[in-house]
Amino acid sequence: MKKNKYIILIVLTAAAALYYMWTPPVETPVETTNDELYPVPADAKTNAVLVVNFNLEDMSLEEYAALGTDVVPEFAPGKIDGLIGKTFIGNVEEEVFGGVYYFTTNETMSNYLESDLWKGIEANENLVNFTIKTFSVASISEQSNGISNISAPEMHSDDEHKM
Repeated sequence: MKKNKYIILIVLTAAAALYYMWTPPVETPVETTNDELYPVPADAKTNAVLVVNFNLEDMSLEEYAALGTDVVPEFAPGKIDGLIGKTFIGNVEEEVFGGVYYFTTNETMSNYLESDLWKGIEANENLVNFTIKTFSVASISEQSNGISNISAPEMHSDDEHKM
């Protein structure tokens, strides 16, 4: 059974990767005035990171993998204002799942947490015990981490919200 859980997570990850590989790139201008359809410029830097964890309730890993495959298009480039990317995460042994989101600003991260998309995720009765942590990227990240300016976020707030 453990082997099947890993296979399901691998399939979910592969499905997300294939979606992004086969989705044509969105042509994005450097500047835009349309906040609703905000395209993220190629040189956008992550300034805010959101880490969400939850447990599954009355949902198999197979069902969770299907749900993940269904929602991947909602996180495509240009779909969420200020979202640079999302990584689905999970620990099968501890039964903790979730995502790491990279945003251009704290404001766009906050707006996402107020959006209908987020409220729909939170309202899913099979996703329980939410933990939400927000971070800002440390100003020393580029110097200390080389090219990757998103690999060492600094906690933005001591606020940890459990729902």
